[in-house]
Amino acid sequence: MSATREHGLLVRMRPGGVRGGLLWASLAANLFFVGLIGSHLVMHPPSPSPHGLDGFIGRLAGSLSPPDAERFRGVLDRERPWYEQAHAAVSRARDRLADSIAREPYDETEVRQRLQDWRARWSEGSDRFGDSLLVAVRTLSPQGRQQLAAALRQPPHH
Repeated sequence: MSATREHGLLVRMRPGGVRGGLLWASLAANLFFVGLIGSHLVMHPPSPSPHGLDGFIGRLAGSLSPPDAERFRGVLDRERPWYEQAHAAVSRARDRLADSIAREPYDETEVRQRLQDWRARWSEGSDRFGDSLLVAVRTLSPQGRQQLAAALRQPPHH
């Protein structure tokens, strides 16, 4: 085997390099954005000062008149058991991802599959919430929709 051909094989087999760096950067960016977006929807459990999904729903409902808020919350409260199930599925997928990342020897194929599973669980929960939000919005008065739109434009208070 020639030295040039042997060098080319070594470069392609090497786990680092530009391709490895890009893969890790992509993984880090995906993890960051999934966490950033998901934290407001399903990743944080309820607390005395509501954050996560309860805080988001509470903030939106709080912007509405009492009759609109009651109808809005009614739709979303009916879905609560499903959201708790979705939250648990996201947590389990995140834990499996973490276990795969920590496992020796490192198996990138497994990590990629676990990452895909985590994103799929998060996406399913997000899609279901979005569908429920649309149903809840349909119950609002025109003024309620305007108030909800204004609340969505405001950044959350932490």
